[in-house]
Amino acid sequence: MIAASLLRGAWMFPHLVMPAPGPLWMISAGHVSARVVTVALWLGAAAGGGGVVAGLVAVRRGAQPSVRLLLAAGLVAVAALAVLPPAGSTDPLDYAAYGRIMVLGRSPYVMTRTTCTSWTGRSAGPCR
Repeated sequence: MIAASLLRGAWMFPHLVMPAPGPLWMISAGHVSARVVTVALWLGAAAGGGGVVAGLVAVRRGAQPSVRLLLAAGLVAVAALAVLPPAGSTDPLDYAAYGRIMVLGRSPYVMTRTTCTSWTGRSAGPCR
């Protein structure tokens, strides 16, 4: 998921408008097929599930993993995902657009986010 977020601009629609220098954590890789990213995400999910099963079997057999190492790895993953743009879903972008519609005093039940923002992220139409 972290790799998909780092490469988000190369495969996921809509493209996010970033500052001119760009964020330091984005990787420009040209174009990556959405199919490749989808397969990679499914393989990552399968590997994660296999890791959980392997960890549970190991603990059942008496292994004692380092709690500090597990917490540190979890915190690093959460920190990385917190600062990266969303990948796999446009829901966070939709929520931001609907919030903008409400701040402008309009109803998100009447106005769609595509009426308010263009796919480039700039305000469009009645939301300027």
